[in-house]
Amino acid sequence: MLMMLAFVAATTLAFFRMRRVGIHPDLLPGIVVIAIVLGLLGSRLLHFLGSEPSALKNPLVLLRFNQGGMAVYGGVLAAGTGCFAYAKRRGVNPWKLCDTLLPCFFLALAIGRLGCLAAGCCHGAAIPGVLESTGEAPEIIANLTSLRGGAIVQLDGPPWIAAIYSPGVGGVGRIFDVPCYPTQIWEVLAALTLFALLSWTWSKKRQFDGQILAIGMLIYPFVRSNIERFRGDDLRGVDHFSLFSTSQVVSIAVAIAALVIWRMRAPLGLSEEEAISAEEAAIDEDLFEDLD
Repeated sequence: MLMMLAFVAATTLAFFRMRRVGIHPDLLPGIVVIAIVLGLLGSRLLHFLGSEPSALKNPLVLLRFNQGGMAVYGGVLAAGTGCFAYAKRRGVNPWKLCDTLLPCFFLALAIGRLGCLAAGCCHGAAIPGVLESTGEAPEIIANLTSLRGGAIVQLDGPPWIAAIYSPGVGGVGRIFDVPCYPTQIWEVLAALTLFALLSWTWSKKRQFDGQILAIGMLIYPFVRSNIERFRGDDLRGVDHFSLFSTSQVVSIAVAIAALVIWRMRAPLGLSEEEAISAEEAAIDEDLFEDLD
């Protein structure tokens, strides 16, 4: 439900923002299809490559969504590449399109991470010494029993709030009955902050096509890599070079790519933009008459 809400929110915002920079929203249906299909397959593929590569002996496992998990980086990279190619094919500036869509992605990510919180996946490691120091259960802030079993609780010290999950009620975590770092909530807040920052920059401070994309690709890896240090779930791939998780390895590559994009695109400036009015963006009623 939350994944669908994330797609709807991002798509609705993209519709209005594409018009502001002169990209006709009739491009949006194709983008949405590409984002959903490649996003799901890419996130599934990176998950299995990073943590369960043996499962890929049967490629159909990518379509069995009740097995394994998803890696957001894989979905973003696959969907982003597909949308970039689609824009070029349709004669649209792909860098301008990416700048427009990236803040919308971070809004979707914030909503999607609430789904992770509810499901118990992507959870943090156990917070050391909490129960031992207090000797009593933390105060419950929000109960998740109606979803996957667990609660958000208040602590007397850092990190102030935590998540506790209960075994045997359908959750997908591996740490139960102890307060865990609220890594999902941290990423929700980080994604909302990036959404606000990139939206403001896109609206007020853009200097070249590709700028918003480069900024997002540079900041998010830093945020994600630091949150990753507090993660406690197993299905992430944590033995790359005996040091990094899958997402941390990808973060390094993404940050390097961001610097390359900035250096390559900054001298080129902004291409011309002419806003599309609501009337120009309206669906042509004659199209339906032709279909009839």
